Amino acid sequence: MEMTAFFGEVGNRVFGRISASSAREERRFLETQVVKARKDVDEASRKLREFQEKHRVIDLVSRARP
Repeated sequence: MEMTAFFGEVGNRVFGRISASSAREERRFLETQVVKARKDVDEASRKLREFQEKHRVIDLVSRARP
């Protein structure tokens, strides 16, 4: 009975460390993805603005707002 309790306790500690480690890795991955997405959006916005200026495109929706 004591051996079972010991293995259960050790198993819980190990699982807790693995879960925390996995959560940290996932957070780092997601933070990296957010940074990449922001850069992609900024780049797409810049290219759209350049295209609009080059081709003299007017945004009618924003012009129609009071």
